This record gives sequence, C-alpha cells and structure tokens, in this order.
Amino acid sequence: MMVQLVLFVELKQRLLVSLLTSIFHRILTTTTFIGVHVLIWGLTGLVVLVSSCRLE
Repeated sequence: MMVQLVLFVELKQRLLVSLLTSIFHRILTTTTFIGVHVLIWGLTGLVVLVSSCRLE
C-alpha cells in the first residue's frame, strides 16, 4: 500500500512538471513570436520614417 502511494505521488509530480514545462514552453514560444513581429514592424516603421524624412 505504501509503495503504491509513493508511486502515485511520484507520477503526479511528473505530470505536474511536464504540464508546467509545456505551459512555460508555449508562453515562451508565443512571447518570442510576438517579439519578432514587433521587432519587424518596428524596424519597418523606422525605415519608412527615415526615408520620408529624407524626401522632405
């Protein structure tokens, strides 16, 4: 009985760890994705701004 309990607790911990890891990974991926897009749009905006200033 005691061995089963220990195994159950260990299993729960492993599930929790894998769940947290996947959530963390997803958040990280989403943040990176958004960050890259913001960076691209920011650079594009900067280039447009500089070129429009040069034209004037």
